[in-house]
Amino acid sequence: MNLTVEDKLLLTASGLNLSEKSLLLVDELVSSVSDWNYFTNNVIRNSVAPLVYKNVSLSKNQSEIPQDTLFKFKQVYIKSLSRNMVLYEHFRNAVNAFSAHGISVIALKGIFLAESIYRDIGLRQMSDIDILAKKEDVENCRRILLDSGYKSYERFKTNFIKDHLEVKHIPPLVLNNVSIEIHLKVLPDDYHYNVNIENYWENAKPVTINGTNTLALSPNDLLQHLCVHLDHHFSKGKIQLFSFCDIAEVIKYYQNKIDWDLLEETCTRYNCTKNIFSLLFLTEKYFNVTLPDHIIRQAGRCIDAETEDLFILYLKGNGREIARKINNNNIERLQKINGFTNKIKYLLGDTFPTRTFMKQRYLIKQKPLIYWYYLVRIKSGVIGLFSHLLKSKRR
Repeated sequence: MNLTVEDKLLLTASGLNLSEKSLLLVDELVSSVSDWNYFTNNVIRNSVAPLVYKNVSLSKNQSEIPQDTLFKFKQVYIKSLSRNMVLYEHFRNAVNAFSAHGISVIALKGIFLAESIYRDIGLRQMSDIDILAKKEDVENCRRILLDSGYKSYERFKTNFIKDHLEVKHIPPLVLNNVSIEIHLKVLPDDYHYNVNIENYWENAKPVTINGTNTLALSPNDLLQHLCVHLDHHFSKGKIQLFSFCDIAEVIKYYQNKIDWDLLEETCTRYNCTKNIFSLLFLTEKYFNVTLPDHIIRQAGRCIDAETEDLFILYLKGNGREIARKINNNNIERLQKINGFTNKIKYLLGDTFPTRTFMKQRYLIKQKPLIYWYYLVRIKSGVIGLFSHLLKSKRR
């Protein structure tokens, strides 16, 4: 699948501290762009506008970039910076409250990466705060946040479906439009591979984030977790390119601290070698990252054309083609439900969720619209079923 000039510019400019060679390539690509609307929209959709803005602003050919494009990127950066300042204040208050009760937590993903790796919190867009807590501390963390004014935001289709969902975090806790997700694991129990979360805790290291002492994953576990998280969404049609940027920047930042042999060993132990190394292959190929030769060879054995094609579709934002290639999540969950009666209950609950769920899911203001969206769900379910049957027949 061919990359356009616009695709190549997006990939090249989505990084920190670009090399002289990469900056020269940015200059060359800027002069060759023919569709600035596609480029602008794709950069913003993939949540890499702050990074791209930083790098294209350094281009000697900056004058060839439409002012509207630069303005939009700058606005995204300013919005990201102001939003993240609020998130970090919530994080500081939450962690201090946990610490006062003798509870240690691990800062996950963006809340650690933006300050510690990107070094400019506006460059790494975030939507919420992810925290890992020990299983025995999760309920106390939830109670502490509730006592601080947060509200539990539960959105389940039906109680039956709620009871049959394998979750990795409790329902988000929200205050003033800031959501905190407290994780007790990094993958649902019913996922096709799993990670020993106890090892993550044993290897965790103390860090200071926004002036607050907390814990972060070790370099090896951080890299593996970012790959695990991306893989979980990659197969479900829910990724943005900043997830690959995170992996690339972690590899660059910890280039002398990652134990690649240990990574291979733990991936083998967790039965996720193909999944993780396929993503490492894509990161090395498209995000200007240098990997050890034996890791590149292993990654090359793990990748397949279908996975790389899916990555390109994500890059281009081709939603229709993505939907054709990925598995239907609801059908996968339905297959895991035991018993014919339970399958029917799940199917009905998925097609006709509670009215409360429908109002929240579709932001419905007027009651009659609920019935319209029930019809939408029926249509989507039928299309999903036929798509699943067609894929199964092809296989």
